[in-house]
Amino acid sequence: MKAKYLVINSDIEINCSILKEIKTNIITYGLNHKSTVTLSSITDESVLIFVQREFENMENKAIEVGEYNIKIQKENRTNIHEIMLAFILNNLNNIKIMDENETK
Repeated sequence: MKAKYLVINSDIEINCSILKEIKTNIITYGLNHKSTVTLSSITDESVLIFVQREFENMENKAIEVGEYNIKIQKENRTNIHEIMLAFILNNLNNIKIMDENETK
């Protein structure tokens, strides 16, 4: 069975030559400016996630380029990679986690 998606933390160094042979949808996240999903800003109350390249979820619905405001608890603001990963996985499975005040 072939995986439909490969989600990679772009802040962890890996051998990119391996990825050239993978025939699947690759979604990257991290503080790298080339990541599919990165952060625009973070405060004690929220994280502004920036989708830099559109990707499709499991229902073939586009997750559009733009900024998405996610409310967080102050003690979770250091878990930025986990927050970005949760954003991606929830969107891939069409589970809405965005704040009512999302920005695009």
